[in-house]
Amino acid sequence: MKNKIYSAQLIILSVTCILLFNTCKKDCSIPPPEVYNISATDKAKFLYTGTDTLKFTTNTYDTISFIGQGMNRYYSVLSGASPYQDCPSADQQYETYDITFLNPKGKDKLNCTFGGSLFDGLYFEIFNYSIYSGKFTGNTTGLRPPYDFTSLNINNIIYTDIKLFIPNEDYTDSFYYSTSSGIIRIKLATGQSFNRIKN
Repeated sequence: MKNKIYSAQLIILSVTCILLFNTCKKDCSIPPPEVYNISATDKAKFLYTGTDTLKFTTNTYDTISFIGQGMNRYYSVLSGASPYQDCPSADQQYETYDITFLNPKGKDKLNCTFGGSLFDGLYFEIFNYSIYSGKFTGNTTGLRPPYDFTSLNINNIIYTDIKLFIPNEDYTDSFYYSTSSGIIRIKLATGQSFNRIKN
């Protein structure tokens, strides 16, 4: 008889604990995503259509071309889920544009991404050119002297509002972007440089 009473008490206690636990749980409904589109002003600083041809001359007087393979538009997602929160925050979705430029004579390519969580930033990757792979990230808003320039003369052409992106701490590689003309110069620690040939 005592066993039956003990079992009944144990069942009642278990049911009570389950009910209490369920009533204390938070209502974690998933919030709608926060969507961030690039403003028309910032979008105007991304100067490529996706089918552009970029031509450069090297310091050894070679010419290299990169041809755009089309533009891809998507949303980069930063998840709101976190192990440190009881309930998730809203996901953040950032409008992003991506173009891959290929050199038709080889495996070389230049990736160009605009937007994403950088929002008004630019992100470039250079692959395989003379066994070099570099990444450059920069922001298109605000000049930051002495690393950015109001103007720069390349091949007797004056470019304005130059952003200098430096990918590493020793300042050996650099990437020059004009918000009115696009990519204009790439300089590498190997001594190689690529200067834009205006189409």
